[in-house]
This record gives sequence, structure tokens and C-alpha cells, in this order.
Amino acid sequence: MKLAYLLNTYPTTSQTFVRREIQALEAQGVEIVRYAIRRWSEKLVNEADRVEQTKTRYILSGRVLPLITCFFTELLLNPLGAVRAAGTWFRLMRNAGGGFVRHTAYLLEAVSLKRWAARDQVTFVHSHFATNAAAVALLSARLGGPRYSFTVHGQDEFDDSRA
Repeated sequence: MKLAYLLNTYPTTSQTFVRREIQALEAQGVEIVRYAIRRWSEKLVNEADRVEQTKTRYILSGRVLPLITCFFTELLLNPLGAVRAAGTWFRLMRNAGGGFVRHTAYLLEAVSLKRWAARDQVTFVHSHFATNAAAVALLSARLGGPRYSFTVHGQDEFDDSRA
């Protein structure tokens, strides 16, 4: 089994525990692929974080046109998955707030995640935090991508009870 970790931003200085978790799994022989929606905008001061950054693939980094192209290709090649994902996308947009543009971006990112996971032979995606990365993993699974899980870390994730 090949596992992927998906985070909104990775690595960051506050995510040492995620890096250590990944390293502990790798020490047990689990192959981990690292994905993040975007790079952290601050300078990384820890050498281990700089190494992690070189191992991480970024979905958004300069990839607007490929995201859109992949989306339309997915519509043509996977219409049933696209319909499943569209229903989930609509419910997320309606219930979680954030608007059309934000949730459309999540859907485009989900298509890329699905395709990357297939190319990398990832069978399961884990996302830390119940944020946009978890929504992207959900939408990717609805498209026919790998199963996923996510970790809720604290009460701040329940601040908006409408979500």
C-alpha cells in the first residue's frame, strides 16, 4: 500500500508533528507521497522542513491552466465520477460557505489529486486538519480517486457549526 499525505500547506514550522508522523511511518516501511495545495509563504528555518519541501508536490504552484485542462479531460473521460463529485461539490458549497469560486477551485484541485494519485499508485490519502485539503480529498474520492481519511485536531475546527 502506498499512502499519500495531503495538507493545505506543507511543511510549515508548526507542523513538526506531521513531519515526524510521516518519518515514523516511513521507518516502518510505509511508502509516503507528500502533496500540498500550496507552498508555505514564509522561510523554512529547519533543515528537516526544507528537505520535506523538496519531497512535496504542490497542486496550485503555477498550475492554473493545467488544473482547468485536467478538469475538462476528466469530464470527458469520467462523466459518472464527475456527476458524483458535482453533487458533493454543490452540497459543500451550500453547507460550508466560501462561495462558488473557492469550491470550484477545490474541485479542480481534486481532479489533479486523483490523477497524481493514480500516476503515483497511491491507494489511500490522509489529510491532517478538517480544512480545504480534506474537501479536496473527499471530492477526489467521489471522482473515483483513492479512499481517504482526515484528522480533526481541535475545537477550533468546530467553531462554525453550520459547516
